[in-house]
Amino acid sequence: EMDGKEHICDHLIALDGDEAVATSRLNWLDGTKLKIQRVAVLKPYRGSGIGLKMIREAIRIGSERPGIGMVILEAQVSAIGFYEKIGFVAEGPVFMDAGIEHRLMTLPLD
Repeated sequence: EMDGKEHICDHLIALDGDEAVATSRLNWLDGTKLKIQRVAVLKPYRGSGIGLKMIREAIRIGSERPGIGMVILEAQVSAIGFYEKIGFVAEGPVFMDAGIEHRLMTLPLD
């Protein structure tokens, strides 16, 4: 899904050989927050741990960038448990995005 912000974001891609099997986008907001977006893992790779590795790598990158104190994402409601295991906290009401229920999740960086 393209929204015109691709050029101002960083992108993570997980490879299995030459095949891209997972991706995410890092959107740097106002110099203080990292917003993880567009997280996707190919179906055959779901449950393999590649998504967890991708999110942890995004958090690591954010924690090394000066001024970034918070990581946020908009999780599909069905994935909230996955993100909670990493340390994210759901905040605010459920909202619809592309016909799917989501919630804002936050993770303060130490």
